[in-house]
Amino acid sequence: MSKHQPGYGANLVRASVAAVLGTAAFMAYAPQVMGAAPAADTELEEVQVTGSRITRRDAEANSPLVTVDAANLESKSGLNIESYLNQLPAFNPAATPTSEGTNSDVQISSINSVGIASISLRGFGANRSLVLVDGRRAIPTNALMVVDVNSIPSSMIKSAEIISGGASATYGADALGGVSNFLLRRDFQGLETDLQWGITDRSDNEELRASVIAGTKFADNRGNVVFAAEYYNRKAAFDKNREFYTDAYGDPAIGGNFLGFIFGVNGWNTLQNGPNGGVLAALIGNGATVPASGAAAYAPNAVCSASSLCNNQSIRFLNSTSASRTNIFLPAGNNYQTWVRGGGAALDNFRYSLVNAYSNANCTSGSITVVAGTTASFGWDATVPYNATTDSPINPALVLSTPGLVQAILANPAAYANPGFIAHGTTGAQHPVPVEMAILLNSRTTNPLTAGWVMETFPLNSFGRRATEDTNQAWQIETGLTFDLPIKDWTAETYYSRGESSTYNVAFGNNSLARWRGEILAPDYGYNSNLQSNLTNNGPGANPGFGSVPVRCTTGFYSTIFSSDATPSADCQYAVTAPLQTRTQNQQDIFELNLQGGLFDLPAGELRAATGYQQRRNSSQFNPDILQSTASFTDQVIGVYPTGYLRAQTIAK
Repeated sequence: MSKHQPGYGANLVRASVAAVLGTAAFMAYAPQVMGAAPAADTELEEVQVTGSRITRRDAEANSPLVTVDAANLESKSGLNIESYLNQLPAFNPAATPTSEGTNSDVQISSINSVGIASISLRGFGANRSLVLVDGRRAIPTNALMVVDVNSIPSSMIKSAEIISGGASATYGADALGGVSNFLLRRDFQGLETDLQWGITDRSDNEELRASVIAGTKFADNRGNVVFAAEYYNRKAAFDKNREFYTDAYGDPAIGGNFLGFIFGVNGWNTLQNGPNGGVLAALIGNGATVPASGAAAYAPNAVCSASSLCNNQSIRFLNSTSASRTNIFLPAGNNYQTWVRGGGAALDNFRYSLVNAYSNANCTSGSITVVAGTTASFGWDATVPYNATTDSPINPALVLSTPGLVQAILANPAAYANPGFIAHGTTGAQHPVPVEMAILLNSRTTNPLTAGWVMETFPLNSFGRRATEDTNQAWQIETGLTFDLPIKDWTAETYYSRGESSTYNVAFGNNSLARWRGEILAPDYGYNSNLQSNLTNNGPGANPGFGSVPVRCTTGFYSTIFSSDATPSADCQYAVTAPLQTRTQNQQDIFELNLQGGLFDLPAGELRAATGYQQRRNSSQFNPDILQSTASFTDQVIGVYPTGYLRAQTIAK
């Protein structure tokens, strides 16, 4: 229960600037427990009840109720609502725009929204932690009925009341974990501006929030209009800027890291067909201790000395006798600045809201989330064919089993050249490899001169990061009537709400699996290629290529694979990229009739009762991009699993 004070913020103009230095900040928080009765001379003009249908003026609650006011929110170090609430004991981190889960989350579906901020009480999940705005259900953002709290401008929040003990008896199963009720400054008058900025002592993770709120009364103070606009921007924080990460990377006692988290490198995977152990040790050089059994347990953090393999590349092999993955090798000199692990997300939020006296209309729009790059690996990789006769720059007749021969080849490759080799950029080139890669492939135990190899990419520069641009629009219209009944002090309320939300996502930086493999498997890794769909003649009268457009790729991807994640030409990037467009829509209709009042007095006090009727209809539609849908069986997007269409609704009474 909260008391609304008349004239809150009247004629107030305020500007504040907060700077956060350091990677951690401490704050004192004293929650206000709803249990103390108001002073006798205080007039209650309006009572907002959270967690009960019965209006009580003694401010007592059967459930644990905690109130966080605007002053608490303004004093926090983080500039977004969910980051503050997640510091309270009752909350468990759910989806946040910059959480580790969101940073690697590019899977937009009917029940998963990228770039939103949700809250979870007692760990029951965001869809079991009800979010209310002024005691009414907020508009969900997806079919899981999760509410994006970014849609509530923080400048509009007067306080937040939290029931952390569950409130299913009052609100239903979606309040199993509890209720978070955000009370807005509906009676605000005047103009208020706010500017907050923060940055860590590593000069990253910069945050900026700017807001303005304006309100006025009209019709002899019978109505009130409030307008608020807010801008929020949080930038990335990188592991490589922290000593705990770089020190661990340079410590030979700490095992190698999983390649899937390292960007700016490529993986060359020979599967269970590992190279000769002695050959590999000679190639890697300093720090490598390879057992005689072959590719069984390579040394972590070995300092590479060979030119091609160590040019910001990484090699990953499977154990020669099992399917367990081995450690990886770091680039020459352990140059951390060329590596990004995890990376962090960048977010831009644009929010605006319009609120009037009893009817309520909200509009919110916009976020841009930057996440990790698209990794062509772990099933989305490409198996590259290999024919040593034309693809190996060294003589395939050499028996590569001794480190001495490897050192001799590296010292003078021309003396051991393959006369049939067709180099990259030369007419007739198929899938040529550098000298060091040829040594590895030609030293394998099974079919070394003809067996293919698996190419995995973890791009940082060649394709950059993926970005999801989310345009969120939501509105909610409320209307109702409260009146007295001719029975003691009983009151009645009728209420109707209609709300809709629409999210349009455009995900950039994704690659088509079919087109990526098409370019890699094309001669010379797509160099100077003109690929076109519908080229096969399927029968008499068929027109190969009809209705399609040739796609040009000038540079191909040889340098991307073998030369430090080099950026391909713009037409090659265009040839494989696949922007994804998805649309999520939700509609919510709520009708309520509530009756409450006193029955009779008992020795311990008055017995009061409440009864009522509610009908709620929620509808949801989700339309994925055709490349992301379960109906696409000729192509797929790298790093994104298929998801289905949805058209469903639920009606609760």
